[in-house]
Amino acid sequence: MVRMPSNRSRLQSILQQSGHAPSLADGRIPEEFIDWRVRVERETDSMRHERDMVCAIVKGKSYRPGLTFADAELAAIRQPVLHIHGTADETVGSAESSKRVADALPRGELHLVDGAGHMPWFDELDLVAAEVDRFLTG
Repeated sequence: MVRMPSNRSRLQSILQQSGHAPSLADGRIPEEFIDWRVRVERETDSMRHERDMVCAIVKGKSYRPGLTFADAELAAIRQPVLHIHGTADETVGSAESSKRVADALPRGELHLVDGAGHMPWFDELDLVAAEVDRFLTG
């Protein structure tokens, strides 16, 4: 019988694979977040739906039409948009794909967080907070 990893160890593995291994190792990702995320995934529909969507994307090896924006749709977004991308995150897209999205937005701005993972605020909280503050206060 094959023993399946616990939800907790599976989540930690996902965080490591999405560029957060250093933050897990040094405690920047709090245990309370991991416990909360495991409970949310197990006990709410929203996280089960997110997991199902990610599984469909991974299984298909590409994004479905309608899941991402076409360049013309991005060009129609007139509001200022700040896109923050951790360079250690290759699970959702590369820095180059984030640049393509930001460049397609009329008022798009990209901020790369060197060495950060999928959720860059875990890795560089002060830097990300300062960037968001700068963006919002203009």
